[in-house]
Amino acid sequence: VHTQRRGHVLTATLARPPVNALDDALVGELQAVVAAANADESLTVLHIRSAHKVFCAGADLALIQQSIATPQGLERMLAVVRRMQVLYDQLEASPLVTLAEISGAALGGGFEITLACHYRVLADNAKTQVGLPEVKVGLFPGAGGTQRIPRLMATPDALQFLFKGDSWKPAKAKQMNLVHE
Repeated sequence: VHTQRRGHVLTATLARPPVNALDDALVGELQAVVAAANADESLTVLHIRSAHKVFCAGADLALIQQSIATPQGLERMLAVVRRMQVLYDQLEASPLVTLAEISGAALGGGFEITLACHYRVLADNAKTQVGLPEVKVGLFPGAGGTQRIPRLMATPDALQFLFKGDSWKPAKAKQMNLVHE
């Protein structure tokens, strides 16, 4: 995670090639950035963006496969998910305005990062989409999306979105209140 400060705004840029897949190290880096930003009384905005074409593709699939393969790995994966939950709660409760600039796909845990932000701006291009597709392969979105999405849209729509694991393009995401712009 690269940071750059301009006045009262701290920009945190996710930079884990190729798709900013979430692992323990990236979650830890983000936690440190959010904690430092929240403690800095001279900041007013925390702007989260990506250095890549994808905002964040969610949890690292290699980490998930490794976790499923061993009894110890399951505990390791659960620990990463718990850290994600803490991080996203810190974003949501931040005294700063938190802004997610979604310039590419934000899926799974990557979309859940954006849901924890106060304001979400989604690029309107052909490759941009948001969603929690992990349900299609039998995984549960465990980092807060199941709680935050029903706060943003009507319950029947939220349930359909969560159960189907669909990914939505910008116009549909805005229409359904998942993004602001």
